[in-house]
Amino acid sequence: MRVESVLSPRGARRAMAGVLLAAAFLGAPPGMRAPAHAADSGMVRLPGHVLPALAKAAKASPGVMPKSGDGANGLLNLTFTLKRDDEAGFQAYLRDVYDPRSPDFHRFLSQAQLSGRFGPSENDYRQVWNYLQTQGFQLAEGSVNRMTLTMRGTRAQAEQAFGIRIDDYRIGNRTFYANDGDPALPPAIAARIQAIAGLSDLAVPQPSLQAIRRALCTSVAALNVYFGNVKLSGTTLAQQQAEFKAKVEACIQHVGDTHAQQTYFFTDPPPPAWQGADGTGQTIGLLEFDTFHLSDVADYISLIGLAPTKLDDISEIHVNGGAGSTPGAGVDEVLLDIDAVLAIAPGARIAVYDGAFTGANTSFQAMFNAMVDDGVDIISNSWAYCEDQTSLADVQGIDSILQSAAASGISVFNGSGDNGSTCLDGATNTIAVPSDSPSATAVGGSTLTLTPGDIWGREIWWNGSADTPQTGQGGFGTSRFFARPAYQDGHTGAAMRSIPDVVANADPATGVQICNADEGGCPTGTLNGGTSYAAPEWAAFTALLNQTQGEPLGLLNPQIYPLAGPGAFHDAAALASDFAHVGLGSPKLALLHQQLTHQETGPVDPALSQVRVYDEENFSFPPGFSLVMPAFSDGTTPSYVVVRLVDENANIVAGKTVTLTANSGSHATITPASGVTTDDNGAVVFQVTDLVIEPLTFTARDSTDGITLAESAQLNGIAPIAATGSIIAFTDAVAADGHSMDTITVTLQDALGRPTPGKVVALRQTGNSVVTAPDPDVTDANGQIAFTVTDTVQEAITYTAIDIGDGDLPVPGSAVVTFNASGGDNCG
Repeated sequence: MRVESVLSPRGARRAMAGVLLAAAFLGAPPGMRAPAHAADSGMVRLPGHVLPALAKAAKASPGVMPKSGDGANGLLNLTFTLKRDDEAGFQAYLRDVYDPRSPDFHRFLSQAQLSGRFGPSENDYRQVWNYLQTQGFQLAEGSVNRMTLTMRGTRAQAEQAFGIRIDDYRIGNRTFYANDGDPALPPAIAARIQAIAGLSDLAVPQPSLQAIRRALCTSVAALNVYFGNVKLSGTTLAQQQAEFKAKVEACIQHVGDTHAQQTYFFTDPPPPAWQGADGTGQTIGLLEFDTFHLSDVADYISLIGLAPTKLDDISEIHVNGGAGSTPGAGVDEVLLDIDAVLAIAPGARIAVYDGAFTGANTSFQAMFNAMVDDGVDIISNSWAYCEDQTSLADVQGIDSILQSAAASGISVFNGSGDNGSTCLDGATNTIAVPSDSPSATAVGGSTLTLTPGDIWGREIWWNGSADTPQTGQGGFGTSRFFARPAYQDGHTGAAMRSIPDVVANADPATGVQICNADEGGCPTGTLNGGTSYAAPEWAAFTALLNQTQGEPLGLLNPQIYPLAGPGAFHDAAALASDFAHVGLGSPKLALLHQQLTHQETGPVDPALSQVRVYDEENFSFPPGFSLVMPAFSDGTTPSYVVVRLVDENANIVAGKTVTLTANSGSHATITPASGVTTDDNGAVVFQVTDLVIEPLTFTARDSTDGITLAESAQLNGIAPIAATGSIIAFTDAVAADGHSMDTITVTLQDALGRPTPGKVVALRQTGNSVVTAPDPDVTDANGQIAFTVTDTVQEAITYTAIDIGDGDLPVPGSAVVTFNASGGDNCG
């Protein structure tokens, strides 16, 4: 049965239940036996199991074995999806549980309650299991909700049991095996089985991960800009550098990922503000066909400043033996999914369900049902194959499991793919499985542009086909299997299911970094994206929404489609696109929460509303941090003050005019003079420049209602980057007696010819003199710093200087001092 590492209590209960169920069933009587050949009279064939792709396939040469075969007959794992006893009753319940007018609205049933009320019954499950045992199949994976049963056997056993041939075929360079007909079963067994997965290996899940190589680390950039301009308590340069680095790394909570949280769903206010949600109480299941090293997750946890104990919230559950102990080619997909959730919903538990899709494979049905069986709150899946590679029975079996998830209030998100209307196998006008399922939310891709303060600025459908390098396109299209669901009526004229339903940032050019010790460390230096990132983004967003709603939302589609438009979404018009490419668009999560809870916006709350300072890189010290944000006082380099208005429930307040003023006597220039809060995030962004090195304190006011906000923001004016400088020695010669001194003076000036104080300067030399730096070792109000030098060796030394405070800029020129026996003009 199921094996778990870092076993969660929920998973432990699931594993124990499966063991008990297996023991009970394996001890059951043999049950009915099949006739000698399943094609005999009286057998019933299950429709929809033949691949349409066989019409363009050729039989492979004799003796060519399938890639996933094992042994002379090929070892197969077959997942049987069972029918419910009362499918009509189940469908009626599923409609009612998402109908706000129904007394059953959001009264979700557990999997045990669902199977007890609608089936499959224990008797049905027992009969199917016993029959398959008589045909030589062995148990690989059971399920407590009785929706799936995975059995292991050979190709020959499957051919005999189901009255089919499983032959080897070829399409282009791809060799695969597949059944040549629909499986036949005794009527009593056929009546209990909806679909059999695993009779073919043409469809192999692949991740939708896109990555580009680009070194990008905001924390390092911030370190280079700010170090040397803020004096810390360390007594030496190395101590100060280490102290500042620690502070910066502790306060930066991104390497890209938290931009999504801040942009779509601002989460800074403290409790009781609902935006303070972090996903606590939620378990997000990640479906993976590869594994990972837990140490890489620990590195990422450290990188984004979470407590090391957060690792205890990560569990790995192996389905049907798991994906193995060594990560494969899909490891970055697994890590991206985990890292996305950690950054956006750091309070949520993460359960990674892994299974193999090579050899004796694990189906989507078994993977999804394992998570549904265990009762996770949310499921994210970034793996896919194509509709032209599979059968109607396969996709219907997947959808049946996802309907069970929806009936228990479990939200499911599938990435829509990264190649526009072309699928992973190169088929045009073909969408991916399982994003085609109408019982889950298909997530497409966008390109997101931020303004300072992580404010939503612009978003478009992701189309990187003309980029260098090419980055892909958000997947879209219509299904060849599923008709248009009712919730899409009025949104599209297509007769079939349209994907995506929603989008989120997926462009790797604006993507995120991960930690992978085998591929460059922490971070790796690549920017990662794709709908592989957009799907866990939405899963993490939903963890925040579930927490703030106080109940699970379950299947989002029937609940968010009625909210279509600019109220709760950056809709297709805002994304300069159409429904076919972006669905409803990207979320305005604050307003989405408010509409789902039917809250009216109240007056501006001056205590919860915010005033925050950001630099050009969207860097900001959080409230209560010991350092004050520095800003170059050159009159041109901007800083940004973001004012956000919220009511007492922390719902954003739009349409209010906001003004910003600096402390009396300051010389800062603030633009615009005023601004109006938007319904994107209730914010106004002000730009601040200053020519004078001075401390600044900013106060914001809702001038519409005459309310001054309680929070203020601070900036520390610092000297601009040095544009020029010089280095001179007081004298050209000095005695090499170890106590006679010369003075080396370094002077720095900005582009306006003004002194640049507060810069850390390092002196370099070609000899062995003793250099003594002043304390503090920074330039003074005149932009100067003086070093003393002594020597006991007769030698001529050339001195140069480095402006460390401005990123190791070399100071123009050099100074030469000759240490000799007689000395020189030392009277000074």
